[in-house]
Amino acid sequence: MPPGEAVQTSDTVRALPTQAELADARAGVAPVLVTGVPRSSTTWTAALLAAACGEPGLVEPDNHHHQPLTMVAKRGLGSFPVLRPGDIAPAFADHWRRVIAGAWPRNLDPASVAADRLLSGLDRRARDLALLSPEEHGELFHSLEELLAGFSPPRDGEHHLVIKSVQLSLALEWFAELMPEVRIVVVERDPLDVTASWTTQYGDDMGPLAPGWRERLAPDGDPPSSPRPDASPVERIAWKVGLLHTAHHKAATRLNCHVIEHEPMCEDPEPLITSLARDLSLPYPEAAAAKARQTNSPGSGYQINRLRAGLAGSARRRLSHAQRTAAERVLDGFGIPTTFAPSPR
Repeated sequence: MPPGEAVQTSDTVRALPTQAELADARAGVAPVLVTGVPRSSTTWTAALLAAACGEPGLVEPDNHHHQPLTMVAKRGLGSFPVLRPGDIAPAFADHWRRVIAGAWPRNLDPASVAADRLLSGLDRRARDLALLSPEEHGELFHSLEELLAGFSPPRDGEHHLVIKSVQLSLALEWFAELMPEVRIVVVERDPLDVTASWTTQYGDDMGPLAPGWRERLAPDGDPPSSPRPDASPVERIAWKVGLLHTAHHKAATRLNCHVIEHEPMCEDPEPLITSLARDLSLPYPEAAAAKARQTNSPGSGYQINRLRAGLAGSARRRLSHAQRTAAERVLDGFGIPTTFAPSPR
């Protein structure tokens, strides 16, 4: 019996499965990574797939803004690690092994709470930059390492089947090599809408990439030059979106990942998400459709609730004409396919 709509259907209320039934249903199901560019609707997609597993899912365990202990794993790598298959990144690899095994501290774990206090004086931009200059923050990183070393995973640690990340765009093939048992779902959304949503939600481009990033990406072709020093925030964000979107798209093609597009999902998500859940062999695919119906309501920001009618292509309306023109010019430089939602008139 699927979880989710606890569930009233017409005149009957179906019983939710017991913990033992959930455990049996989840046994042998391979973990799923849902990934994409920030603000591409990965949270919503992951929540629907998590419902098909009878769990809440795990959101961004590699995001140092939400999970400060992750700074230890990403030290020197920046917000978006640039890694190719075969690259050695022991702390980041250990982080992901522990995440998949359910052995990484949760947000409310005492170690995570203490780490958050240590970082309370660093805003988003400062955290991003600290990752690339750890020698200037040696005492902070030493304290974080001590907190992590003192963490002991509970024996009955929560093992999530659906995990969402938006900071693996430039390391997706590295991750696939590290974790071949994990199935990868890539969410794609119109990059202009992503740029608009990112600009509204974050206001900056999440800091520079680690030194040597261009050389590491060279086998995929030389991306457009980095924004000039006097570039506007929307131009910087559009460039980062273009870079991440292009990298995700190429990696997804080479890895033969499951790819789901945001715009068709907005139009009619229930058959699409049910089909994807079945392709992934998740135990309760109909619960994903139920979750899609449940989330078709007003929401904003980090909430997953949205009224789907008219949602596709709507984010770009938040940009001024000048911002939109600038963003489109930057995105054009990446040659991103124009197969997404048309611009609203």
